[in-house]
Amino acid sequence: MAGQDQDNDPSVEFALAEIARECEDAFSPLLRDRGVHLEVAIAMGAGRRRKGDPFRLREVLDLLLANPDPSGNVRLFFSGRPERPLTVEVSGVQPPPVRAIELVGLMKGLIDQTPSGAAKLTLPFGTVDASDTGRSAVRAKAVDAPFSGLQLLIADDSPTNLMVIREMLANTGASITAVSDGAQVVETWRTAQLDMLLLDIAMPVMDGLSALRAIRAEEDQLGRPHIPAVAVTANALKHQLDEYIMGGFDTHIAKPFRRQELISTIEALRPHP
Repeated sequence: MAGQDQDNDPSVEFALAEIARECEDAFSPLLRDRGVHLEVAIAMGAGRRRKGDPFRLREVLDLLLANPDPSGNVRLFFSGRPERPLTVEVSGVQPPPVRAIELVGLMKGLIDQTPSGAAKLTLPFGTVDASDTGRSAVRAKAVDAPFSGLQLLIADDSPTNLMVIREMLANTGASITAVSDGAQVVETWRTAQLDMLLLDIAMPVMDGLSALRAIRAEEDQLGRPHIPAVAVTANALKHQLDEYIMGGFDTHIAKPFRRQELISTIEALRPHP
């Protein structure tokens, strides 16, 4: 991405939630090792798809997040109402390097500091036209709704990850229930009609592997049918994957993943009449 210094192409459509998730997945472990917590948030109304340059945006965010201020935590906040410029504030980081300033200029945006010292980016990335989105959604629902009626439970303690998965599954016809810890997974499985589980492994209260082991034990005890389960995790070393399969998972998806990988995995495991 560093070599992309040609004129900005504003025609690229991208999902803001995916940019947020990629930053969280990439930098949360690195900052945690330095004793710094990363918070990623998207304001209400700012999550619609936009047109702009996601590649330079991601490079700027990488440059900023790679240099945290050791005195505090880091917060990445996206805002901007529909049809308004995209605003990104990154607090708890060092002043932006020259390269970041250059990239913001190439995107025809502005970068300055807020009174609290946060780096503030203002970028002319407009939202996708609502009428186009509506027509696309109708076409997608008619042609690309492979999971009509499928009841999915997704579990992750990161609101950003839940948002990304919801967006990836938009217009597929799937009905989604989202929870944030393993205990909620077990309770929801007991009370709801579900067709598949997509579980993060590292969650509070009860991790995904422990939750699925509890579910498998109850399935055996009560004679309930085996529910397909996918481990959705960044912990994807071979011995870890072996443990997930031994613990009852049918397969896994390694974070970060792309929409088509998620779709293909669900399609391979979904119950068929």
